[in-house]
Amino acid sequence: MFALLWDYIHPFPASKPVLLLCVSFYFVMMGVLTFYTAYMEKGIFAVVVHKDPAGIDPEVTWEASSYMKRFDDIFQLTLSCTKSRDGKVKTATFEKSVACFMDTEGNLLQDLLEPEVLKLHTNIVSGKKEK
Repeated sequence: MFALLWDYIHPFPASKPVLLLCVSFYFVMMGVLTFYTAYMEKGIFAVVVHKDPAGIDPEVTWEASSYMKRFDDIFQLTLSCTKSRDGKVKTATFEKSVACFMDTEGNLLQDLLEPEVLKLHTNIVSGKKEK
């Protein structure tokens, strides 16, 4: 927005260095964002913080992440739970073909995916170490 305003006040030949600086800054920041999402977040698409309404129990952070190799039909879904008091992380993962959750038109069949996600949640809550 700054470059747009500057270019309006000072037409193009005079605003060339400011536009160059803003465009360069944009590409550097997009590189930082790409690095962060690819190597730090690692496919996390949902983060939920559960707080006890009474304030007695510690916060629990749930993270859901997915991974799928290129040109592969195997989908990996990971659900992890972190308690703020002790910092221990419990994780459950399942791997299945994408075809198990899609119909012939390419629509997601939520009634087939939901039991798998609930099974991951149950495994974490109950303390099972199943994959």
